[in-house]
Amino acid sequence: MKEYLCHVARADGTTLTLRRTTGSQTVLVRDLGTEGYLILKLEEATADSERPTGKLKSPSVLRFTEILATLTANGLGLKEALALARPLGGKDLGSFLSALDARVQKGHSLYQALKDGPRGFSVLYLGLIRIGEQTGDLATIFPRLVEYLKSRQALRDKTVNALVYPIFVMTVALVGIAGLSLFVLPALTGSIAGLNPEVAQQYRDHVTAFQTGVSLFFGLLLFAGVAVVVLRRASTRSADGAVRFDRALLGLPLVGALSWQSFCLHVSFSLEILLSSGYSLESALGECAAVVTNRALQASWGRVRDRVVKGTTLSQSLRQETGYPEVFLGWVEVGESAHDLKRSFAQLRAFYQNQIDLLSARFASLVEPALIVLVGVMVIALVLTFITPLYSMLGRLF
Repeated sequence: MKEYLCHVARADGTTLTLRRTTGSQTVLVRDLGTEGYLILKLEEATADSERPTGKLKSPSVLRFTEILATLTANGLGLKEALALARPLGGKDLGSFLSALDARVQKGHSLYQALKDGPRGFSVLYLGLIRIGEQTGDLATIFPRLVEYLKSRQALRDKTVNALVYPIFVMTVALVGIAGLSLFVLPALTGSIAGLNPEVAQQYRDHVTAFQTGVSLFFGLLLFAGVAVVVLRRASTRSADGAVRFDRALLGLPLVGALSWQSFCLHVSFSLEILLSSGYSLESALGECAAVVTNRALQASWGRVRDRVVKGTTLSQSLRQETGYPEVFLGWVEVGESAHDLKRSFAQLRAFYQNQIDLLSARFASLVEPALIVLVGVMVIALVLTFITPLYSMLGRLF
């Protein structure tokens, strides 16, 4: 028996890749024809071809999650759901689902198959899939992920829509200023030189100063970007350096607030599911560490868990660390008092989801006027640098 990757097309023109095991290629061709597929290419499957490659875009990840959420909600197991999902994936997801199904059918966990597959699945997504497989409750995880991905997609769309107009205006302004400083102003300087060389030299000095200022501005931006990349790579060479770098990020005004809120959302989301699935608090704290991406917060969370294992309450352990929001600490204390931590984490999940949406929406709403103001400043600088001196020097031409 051999495995084949079958690149086929449907009657509606969509293409997909199927994985089939057969003892004869002739039988495989006959079976695919009977199923209504037009064969484009047949090739033997190899170990490398089991692994999906590339990157799934956010809408594809959402559609994949919605398909599995619907199928598992109807009582299907994972393997049955993946087998039925292949024809539902369409052109974008067909080959991915086929390869994913093949790996799961061979005994790989869904978590491992997704982790080794195409990029596009976040740490939170993979961590929750892993938790769902360990608790045996993927049917609960997929709807939660659909809700989460939809809110992220809506926020992303809103942000993009808010940025389209100001970015277009800024691009036009930058192109216009570049054309003015590179072509129009030098030509004007040449014309002035024919009338009054002294005035032309003064104006040429203005043009040079402006061009130097613009070059310095963009040079500083480039230097800052390169410096961040270099520091990031240098920090990852050692565990202590990575922790220090991530701790520094937590101190930045906007980035730090968003990092803390994302951390609180992710651990609340995970702990709610784990505790509802019967995990002990000590085990749940260890499992949900996989969804934390900031190394400084990972180290802090590890210390929290160690103290809880030794008998300290979660709220007391959290208060021995620095930076944890008071809202988070307060709800944990309420849950411990009521002996119902999973309900507290459900409240925290909803609260921090709303906070992140509000923070991101506020950022998106501020970006548009900020870019417009920046364009206005550039125009004013252009007027003060070129137009005003030009009028003041016109009287000296004659």
